[in-house]
Amino acid sequence: MSLIVLQVGQAGNQLGQEFFSQAAQYSHSLSKKNDYFNNTVKTRNDNSSKLPLSVSPYFHKDNYAHSICIDSEPKVVQQLINTQLSTILNITSKNDSAARNSRSSNQTSSSKSNFKPVSKSLSNAIFRRSNILFDQYGRGNNWALGYNGRKGLKENLTRNISNDNYSFNSELTSSQSLSQQTLECLRIECEKCDQLNGVIMMHSSSGGTGSGLGSRIISEITNSVNDEYSDIYKLTATITPFAVGDTPLQHFNNLLCLSNVYQNVDGMILFSNEDIKRTIENSIYKINLGQSIRQMETNFGFELINRYISSCLLDLLSPLKESSYYQENFNHNPLIDVNNPAHALAGVQLSHLITSTCPLSSHKLLECWTTSGLVANSSIKSNQSFNPFAASWSDEIETLIRIIPREASHIENEFTDSRTLTSTLYLRGPQTIPNEQINRLTDKLTLALPPVQWNSFPIKIYESELCPQTSTIQSLSICMNRTRHCNYLESVLLSAKRQFNVGAYLHWFQRYDCHETDIKQAFERIQTIIDDYSEIVRD
Repeated sequence: MSLIVLQVGQAGNQLGQEFFSQAAQYSHSLSKKNDYFNNTVKTRNDNSSKLPLSVSPYFHKDNYAHSICIDSEPKVVQQLINTQLSTILNITSKNDSAARNSRSSNQTSSSKSNFKPVSKSLSNAIFRRSNILFDQYGRGNNWALGYNGRKGLKENLTRNISNDNYSFNSELTSSQSLSQQTLECLRIECEKCDQLNGVIMMHSSSGGTGSGLGSRIISEITNSVNDEYSDIYKLTATITPFAVGDTPLQHFNNLLCLSNVYQNVDGMILFSNEDIKRTIENSIYKINLGQSIRQMETNFGFELINRYISSCLLDLLSPLKESSYYQENFNHNPLIDVNNPAHALAGVQLSHLITSTCPLSSHKLLECWTTSGLVANSSIKSNQSFNPFAASWSDEIETLIRIIPREASHIENEFTDSRTLTSTLYLRGPQTIPNEQINRLTDKLTLALPPVQWNSFPIKIYESELCPQTSTIQSLSICMNRTRHCNYLESVLLSAKRQFNVGAYLHWFQRYDCHETDIKQAFERIQTIIDDYSEIVRD
């Protein structure tokens, strides 16, 4: 099964770059271990260095990622086109020096251009140049500008890196033009896939491009002509902002993005910058045996958050099979046999992830946590030696329970324990876990994350001998659908209503055809989500 990733905006493209870098390392290590992969490896028809094919759900046979990169300015996508497979895999070739010299020459001779063309000798790039779309002047951290764009301005034409010949349609706004190009690239990308199972959009909910343009793109995919994409699953990896941001419009952006994207997808995984930063800091603090976090803040950046999110997504989407424990206790047939090399190509079907965690179409807010890479994600050197291969499964479950936020849910003006609707547990490691040990793990998890009354066993279990992170040989991950999200949505409503009630910043949205009625509709949609989760707890 193939997955196509849409990387929208700065946050989405930076996350996608890290995700595919980790996916390339994992797929390459998998191909070296298995003769089946080695016998099916192909290379591009050029004279570049012979790099191994990363045979996986994430890459085509020509080593290009299943990805479409969209942004409203060129600075981030310029870095994407220079992401080389040989650099990620630490493979050197005799053409590398010539390629670097050629790139340096191009940058010098094109210093006046907004975007520097890439040398044709750099033929082992991960991202296909025809799938990189960008505008020139950004979206001003404004959801309305990202969604509706500027009308009739020739200076805002979109470009494609592989072709600077473009035409101008004065009837289209800049965002409409970008979204139409995205749909065309998606159509071509779908035709290259043997079996397309789903689309994943990576984006932020607080800016202008990821929130606004991302909302438009996912809406047009869902409501496409002739229902072209009605049979594929749509999932988002949505990065939510810190409580205190650097733009005064982020509360409205967040509100409008979440309300619009939610109604057009089958599942939405919320990755909170605030929660992930706290998790990584606590992990670093423990490893450094009490060293002050303040002494390490200078080394902390968004790249650590992106690495952790990428680890979570890879654990969810990489090859695995249904646990024998689950098969024996619930009479299920195996989902996939990772010992069969042909099956190992497929990865987990997005349909199984969605149906396992979002059985109700009105409840599709998810969160994901993993124990993998917490140490590797840190760029800070520990004063103590640490063996990433020494952790037992008991240690893994204790770590997982510790890092999952468990604050009470605020429902109907009362604080109650967060309730878990459904969850999927992913056990990755070379050693098979005895059923009695799985029993203990699930008991601990159920006690720490109490389920709703109507679902006494909300945990579905998958396992695999394959761990996507090369820094460890085992990991424990979980994807959950919980009432905890009511807390966050309540805070989104409160922050946006405070500004709305005094008329703050509304003119910035009205300027680009987003009016008070649109914002009021967004309030109603978010409140409906909260009410749906409240009702499910009462049932």
